Amino acid sequence: GPQALADGGAPRAGEARPLHVRL
Repeated sequence: GPQALADGGAPRAGEARPLHVRL
């Protein structure tokens, strides 16, 4: 989700799964 992306891909509550992506 947006929060995960904003935090560098760290897993966040509410996300379906921890996606670590750096674009």
